[in-house]
Amino acid sequence: MHRLRSSKFLEVVGEAGSAEDAVRIATEVLPDIMPLDVGMPSGGIEAARSIARACPNVRMITLTVSEREQDVAQALEAGAIGYQVYTLYEGT
Repeated sequence: MHRLRSSKFLEVVGEAGSAEDAVRIATEVLPDIMPLDVGMPSGGIEAARSIARACPNVRMITLTVSEREQDVAQALEAGAIGYQVYTLYEGT
């Protein structure tokens, strides 16, 4: 999140700790792009489904440590426009 906040090209308008928080932020703020962690509490995939239904103009990009094809397919079927795998490094 720190890297996003320090970007000159992005404005961070919210931060969610759970799927429920993500859906609430999406419906209240209607961000242009919303990154979602697939592994967030209550499930990032389910959050993507709810946001896609409630806010069809919000574009979601899912972030995850999983490279499983099933996870990619579920995220895209849920309404995400992209799927980014990241690696966890100690100290980040």
